Amino acid sequence: MTDMDDNDWLPADPDAATEQSATPKKTRRRPEGPVTVEDRLEEISDEQLEQVLAAHQKHVAGRAGGTRANLSFKNLSGRDLSGRDLSYIDLTAARLRGANLSGTVLRAATVFCADLRDAKMTGAQLDRADLRGSCLRGANLTGSSMVDADFREGTLFHWDRGNLTAWIHEDDANNASSAIIRNADLTDAKLSNSFVRQTDFTDSVLRNVKLNRADLSHSDLTGADLGGSDLSEANLTGAKLNGAMLADVILSHANLTDADLSGALIDAVDMDAASISNATLPRTLDSLDKSLREILDLHLRFYRTGGREGVRADLERVDLSQKELEKVTLVAGNLRYAILRGAKLSRASLIMADMAFADLTGADLSFADLRGANLHRARLKGARMRRARLEPVDIAGFAMQKWPTNATNATFDEAILDEACLRSAKLDDAKFRKTSLKNTDMEDATLQRADFSGSGCASLKLDGADTRDAEGLPEPTE
Repeated sequence: MTDMDDNDWLPADPDAATEQSATPKKTRRRPEGPVTVEDRLEEISDEQLEQVLAAHQKHVAGRAGGTRANLSFKNLSGRDLSGRDLSYIDLTAARLRGANLSGTVLRAATVFCADLRDAKMTGAQLDRADLRGSCLRGANLTGSSMVDADFREGTLFHWDRGNLTAWIHEDDANNASSAIIRNADLTDAKLSNSFVRQTDFTDSVLRNVKLNRADLSHSDLTGADLGGSDLSEANLTGAKLNGAMLADVILSHANLTDADLSGALIDAVDMDAASISNATLPRTLDSLDKSLREILDLHLRFYRTGGREGVRADLERVDLSQKELEKVTLVAGNLRYAILRGAKLSRASLIMADMAFADLTGADLSFADLRGANLHRARLKGARMRRARLEPVDIAGFAMQKWPTNATNATFDEAILDEACLRSAKLDDAKFRKTSLKNTDMEDATLQRADFSGSGCASLKLDGADTRDAEGLPEPTE
């Protein structure tokens, strides 16, 4: 190390040293006092940038004349780099504040200690990218793929009069607090504490991620898939885990004080050593002041008398897994966050029932009447829903007014919806992956961003449906 020049640059992790490109040339005198990365930034014109990126495109495509782009220490703030293939690019310490990287491919890119504050990165592909030490404050990574990406802590060093000294960012903002990472795929990613703190991970995939001792306090993990992740000793105080999938998660000595786990799928999880003081958890039937039979009888009377007698059923967060509820009447009942896994609900009357976030995995809803029901974020994976009714319901006292079924963000993966009626239903962001849709009626439904990947369809009816940005929609047959 003694033969290195004062202007050599080194990442904090020795393994990353081999990933850095040639040493940038010094362009100015080192200022007195602490040095920020911004002091070292170089400007690049639009013309120069296009030349560099054109050569990089050839490099990625394996064509003659191609050169891997080295934009380390370049000021790229506000630049539009959307939709480009920048795989393997070197953006070490680059300033990309407010840049547009939507849909940009950055696979295996070196983005070490880069400034990505307020960058627009929706739909970006960052699989295996090195983002250690990068600042993502205010960045929007909604819908991005970050499989096996590295977001751990990282520091950039330089030699200063024989001493190894760290460079710092302006504002010392080397974290992802307040970043938006909704509906993103972070499977097997390596995350740091600063990356996860108070971050919005709604609907993101965080499978097999090591989050032990991570500070996830007050983070939004609504609908997130944390299957197989290690959350031992993690701080989940006040975290929102509504509808999150926690199958095979390690929660040993995790702090879940004040956390909301309503509607969460907790499968094969040992919570004995976790702290769950004041946490919102599912309720058992034994915890209720009345038997299930009494609750159902009182609700039936409530329904038949228009509310003059009886009591509306309140089964919010109650575990009703595997219960025999065929032909039950729960019109306008409260089943929010209820656990109805494998429940028998064939021919049940669930008109205008509130079933938001309910877990109906594997439930039998054949011929069930769900007109006007609220199924927002309900989990219906593998449910049997042949000839179920989910079309609008006429509202009594309001001429010609209909109340549509709301199943936005609901999951119907691997369900059987043959001959079901979902006409005019609200199905934006719903998932119908590997779903049987034979003769299913979705005419006039809203299906924006719905996912039909791998679905089978004999004659799906979509006349008048809004299918903007829907994925994998099978072509209907006559």
